[in-house]
Amino acid sequence: MFPLFFKGFTIGFTLALPLGPIGLLCIQRSLRYGFRIGLMTGLGAATADALCAIIIALGLTSFSQQIAPYQKWTHFLGGFFLLFLGWQLLCKKEDHHFSKKQNKERRGSASASSYGSAYGTTFFLTIINPLTLFSFIALGAALGLGSFHQKKLDIVNFVLGVFWGSLSWWLLLSGITTFLLHRLINEKTRKLMDKISGLLFLILGVTLFFT
Repeated sequence: MFPLFFKGFTIGFTLALPLGPIGLLCIQRSLRYGFRIGLMTGLGAATADALCAIIIALGLTSFSQQIAPYQKWTHFLGGFFLLFLGWQLLCKKEDHHFSKKQNKERRGSASASSYGSAYGTTFFLTIINPLTLFSFIALGAALGLGSFHQKKLDIVNFVLGVFWGSLSWWLLLSGITTFLLHRLINEKTRKLMDKISGLLFLILGVTLFFT
């Protein structure tokens, strides 16, 4: 029971660590919109990781072979989506007339649609990436993850472990960014980081088109 939970936790935390597009989004949104939006960004990725864990736990590793012929289409979708996000960040108009107090209030009053958008974008980016599932298979094999024999309790413990492992990293990243970096970075620097993030998303999007 507990060994499977901790193996799942290790997998979820480890696969969330690399600073890819999701990590950049989490940092950028935490700086711009606050902790809750940053956490919702990570929650979308953690949910997608949990879905991949369910696929692995049910023994559907052959699923990776089934989706292999469609990788170019998932790369195309992912690349297009990254280009869209990058273009949004580069072309975003700033509200210069807001005071510092009003900006702080605006960061603390995100709407339900903002939470849904933060969650949905990262869930979509994570779930359409075939490397997510392949990484689960490889790391699971390295940790000696065997068959679950369709035991529901084993499946639940493994999936919960993956989810909490992934979410723990996003909680840590958004927390550090919001409560530490936010105090050290002024509005001018945040705007510059928005532009840099947008440019990186454009580069990653173009790269996916040629992968």
